[in-house]
Parts: sequence; structure tokens; C-alpha cells
Amino acid sequence: MNSKLSVLIVEDEDSLRNLVREELTIHGFEVDTAEDGAIALEKLSNRHFNLVVLDILMPNVNGMEV
Repeated sequence: MNSKLSVLIVEDEDSLRNLVREELTIHGFEVDTAEDGAIALEKLSNRHFNLVVLDILMPNVNGMEV
């Protein structure tokens, strides 16, 4: 069993998404990312995350729609 907490970072800005991913990984979290809400919904339908960090203003499916 994996004891790391899993986090999904949903952010359309590459630099911010990568910064948050790097910081959380350094602190021991298992991190996955999505660049928009549609990709996030697909990932959420396939696995469980302990936490989702979600941008509100994104293309395609926005954070409120997710």
C-alpha cells in the first residue's frame, strides 16, 4: 500500500503547475497534474486523490464546472 498522500494539481499555466508539483513532491506527496478541467475530470474518474488543487479560470472546462 502506498502511504504517500496523492494530489492532483489542475492549472493551465505551465510554470505555476510545475512549481506547485515540484514543491509538493519535495514534501513527500505523490503528485499528478492536469492542464484543464476536462483532463482533470478524466483523471478523477480513473483514480482517487486525497486532494485536488484546482484553478478556477481555465480553458475548456473551468474549475467551477469541475
